[in-house]
Amino acid sequence: NPLSALKALLGLSGFAGSIDLNESASHTHIVLLPRSLFDETDQSSVDDIDLFHDERILAIPVNNHFNFHFANAYEDETTGRIVFDTVQIDGMDLASTTSHNSGRPFWKNDHPFQTVTPSRLVRYVLDVPNRSLAVGTPNPKVLSTRLPEFPSLPRKRSTRRHRYVYPAVARRKVTVDYEKKGHAGPVGGIAKIDVEFPENNEYYSFETYEFPGECVLCPKVRGENGNGEEEEEEEEKEDACYLLVNVVNGRDMTT
Repeated sequence: NPLSALKALLGLSGFAGSIDLNESASHTHIVLLPRSLFDETDQSSVDDIDLFHDERILAIPVNNHFNFHFANAYEDETTGRIVFDTVQIDGMDLASTTSHNSGRPFWKNDHPFQTVTPSRLVRYVLDVPNRSLAVGTPNPKVLSTRLPEFPSLPRKRSTRRHRYVYPAVARRKVTVDYEKKGHAGPVGGIAKIDVEFPENNEYYSFETYEFPGECVLCPKVRGENGNGEEEEEEEEKEDACYLLVNVVNGRDMTT
């Protein structure tokens, strides 16, 4: 939507509002494009791709939803399946400048989160050989319902199998209806999500007036053994790292 994009450039709304969405659709599609398409000498073969009929493209239907931030994705070398973790929102309203907030930017509303649908962190597994979602386990699998956003992980784990994801989350456990607006809220903590066993998730909460942003993970290259001597950390210990994050202090207006 060009008009919404112009408003975003002028600081009158968020850029998410420039995306046109079909809120009434029952399904959307996860689309896999082989990079080999872009290596072809004759690019005319990819100028007009039909996503739903071109055999080179994999389009898998899933329930309609909105997702904005991916944690990671990788190919399982054993099964050939693709696994990815993402923040998912059932509602399609992006909290942009719409009629329900009188044309004002979202962040200037008195109660902005009354118009926001809550988020959760989920895992999808794609059965590439069978061109469908993998069967046998919940798909998507819910990893966290604590209003997660901005998931991070060590850079070395990008596009590789990972065990942990670190999103910003709500300060405390919440019970929400994921199809209703008004059940969301600001982030007030950081989580360590165990993607294999979510029941082992760990959470750190800040003060009620403190709000963290997206964290950056700094690998802990060297550690100390029992004798106080430094030693190399094992590479497979992906959670051997420091979490760096800016925290906004809403009481003192500092970071």
